[in-house]
Amino acid sequence: MYGTHEAGTEEGVWDFLREHLKRLPVFTEKNGSSELIVERTDYLLYDRMIAFHIQRGRSIPMSASEFYKGLRERFPERDSMFFLPNQVNEYDRKRINVSELRQLSLFVTDENSAIQWLRLQLQNKPQTFQELQPQFMPISRSWAKHEKEIELKELLEDNFIKYDGEGPVPAQIWSWLQKSSKLREKTKDRTPETADISLKAEAKERWYV
Repeated sequence: MYGTHEAGTEEGVWDFLREHLKRLPVFTEKNGSSELIVERTDYLLYDRMIAFHIQRGRSIPMSASEFYKGLRERFPERDSMFFLPNQVNEYDRKRINVSELRQLSLFVTDENSAIQWLRLQLQNKPQTFQELQPQFMPISRSWAKHEKEIELKELLEDNFIKYDGEGPVPAQIWSWLQKSSKLREKTKDRTPETADISLKAEAKERWYV
């Protein structure tokens, strides 16, 4: 048992995460800048959840995409980090007094760093495979020789969500459409549910977080 629910169940995942987040530092500062607390990023939280279940010999009760979706539904996000509701106020209060967030320099050397790189790209703009591939190829050349190299397509399918053009446009993609200088006019007087064919065509096949 972990918290009130058993490992291997969906609620057990969130119990584990609450306990894990409780133990992490809320804010770190260096030279007037706040620092990214990597342990609070979604891909590392996912890794910790997987390890927690493997160590106990339990099956993983959800996919990566289900985990990332549930994470965003349950925990406040700031600067690509996740917090408990009672921690986020402290972070906001301290963050406002520093000039910037220091991002870690990112080299794609293994699966985890590749996922983090993709997440950063897709947070800025939902993109298609064709848009991501030419960006990914140069930075993936630093992949460590002892690490199994994973294809971009597999990384996307295992860790991210793609809009297939059916149903309402996902909120993350809609937000990007509204900011796009080329497309924002088309979004006026429309919603994700009432997007026309041309907007859905722009959104289709885009990966997002």
